[in-house]
Amino acid sequence: MTPVLIVVMVVGIVVVVAGVNLAIWLPLRGRLAKLPQQLGDELVAAGETIVQAPARGAYRGSTGGGAQVIGTAVLALTTRLIACKKLMGSRVDVPLAQIVGIREDHRFRNRYVGNRLHLIVQLESGVEVAFFVADHDAWKAALREQTGKPLEARAR
Repeated sequence: MTPVLIVVMVVGIVVVVAGVNLAIWLPLRGRLAKLPQQLGDELVAAGETIVQAPARGAYRGSTGGGAQVIGTAVLALTTRLIACKKLMGSRVDVPLAQIVGIREDHRFRNRYVGNRLHLIVQLESGVEVAFFVADHDAWKAALREQTGKPLEARAR
């Protein structure tokens, strides 16, 4: 193989990989931009009173039944539930009436992400569900207010 042919092949591969990435990520980026409005509309249509407006965050999974796949999401808090609409996959709703505890930790299910704090809710069933939220302090305060549950001390 000549050096020119090798360069042409490398450039061709780079172009194909870039094209595939654009074909995947551009539609997802557009969908993510629409998710806050969609979730807000769904909640209003269901008669929910929104406490924390839909904002970008992440679903970090649960320790028991329910959705296990983590990923980018839009989260909102109402007077009745935590609504989490994932970019890929199903919507996850956590009824506030089932929350028995609130805690935060750098680790959840043995996962650590760049010193970010997981906001973790503990349910009556013993299952824990975790999220990353944009305004961590506002979410903690709103969850404490809506559930009447104190924030447990963070594990070190």
